[in-house]
Amino acid sequence: ARSHVGLVRPVNEDRVFNCATAGLWAIVDGMGGHAGGDIAAQTVVDTLRDLVARVPQPTLDDVRLAAHAANHAIVRRNRATGVQTGATMVLALLDGARVHLAWAGDSRAYRLTGGCAESLTRDHSVVQDLIDAGLLTREAALRHPHANVVLRALGVAEAVAIETRTVTLMAGERLLLCSDGLSRSLDEQAVPR
Repeated sequence: ARSHVGLVRPVNEDRVFNCATAGLWAIVDGMGGHAGGDIAAQTVVDTLRDLVARVPQPTLDDVRLAAHAANHAIVRRNRATGVQTGATMVLALLDGARVHLAWAGDSRAYRLTGGCAESLTRDHSVVQDLIDAGLLTREAALRHPHANVVLRALGVAEAVAIETRTVTLMAGERLLLCSDGLSRSLDEQAVPR
């Protein structure tokens, strides 16, 4: 796992959860800047840590419930402080050769194979909806004024829809989980100049 504060904020709002014994990994990207996006992201990681302490081999349903519990904890903190924070999340739960993915927002999972990166998740964002509707190209999305607007995140509303997908990994394939800081760089490299 690697993380870098980047060039915009003085505080790193990314958090990593890594529990190989439970077969569970997550990347959480806090939102809110000085308002406490790092605290929202840490809330998600702490909730996952509590989950594997109680349930050493969690199921996808266990992980979903933990994500909803983290959502409620962030919402409660936001109400108590009067500050709006949140976090996007992508997680992977290993189940033999299968990997269950769960996400909200624009943190992504990629399958790495043969020198190629295949996105396994779909962003919950304004620009992704415009791309899906055929109203925006991927190239134009990189420069769109709402490129950073996500439509789902933990802590933003009482309920959050956690999207899931199960994939099978073949021998030699690897999985990359990342926040939008890395995925935007990957997108920019893929766009012809």
